[in-house]
Amino acid sequence: MPEQAVPLSELERDLPVPAAGWAAELAARGVAVVLDDLGRAAVDRATARVLFAEHREQEEASARQRAELERRVVAADEARRAALPRGIPVGQVPTGMSAAEMLMASDPMRGSRRVSVVEHALKNDGALAFHPINEDA
Repeated sequence: MPEQAVPLSELERDLPVPAAGWAAELAARGVAVVLDDLGRAAVDRATARVLFAEHREQEEASARQRAELERRVVAADEARRAALPRGIPVGQVPTGMSAAEMLMASDPMRGSRRVSVVEHALKNDGALAFHPINEDA
């Protein structure tokens, strides 16, 4: 083999080894593995150049996928944070308001809750209301 051969040991050092090994991978591609001038298994430089280019392309594609995933995660986190209730800013809390009163005033669900059995009974001369657990009932 001429001096232009690249030993498989060099490929193993610089590129991730395929699951089946370099010999099987190269045989599947139809590339002949020959012995170089020192008796090591080797491939021609053009094949090695193609393998290195493919590896670079895979690395770049992985980097693009990681960047896209990171962008999606950041966007989802920003959307989640934007949806959180804000409450009352500290500067707008009236003097003398207790912490419990402030929490009740900043409740985002205010007014949208169902009336409890006790509240209903107090408003309706002791009449009780039935609240089904399942809305279909």
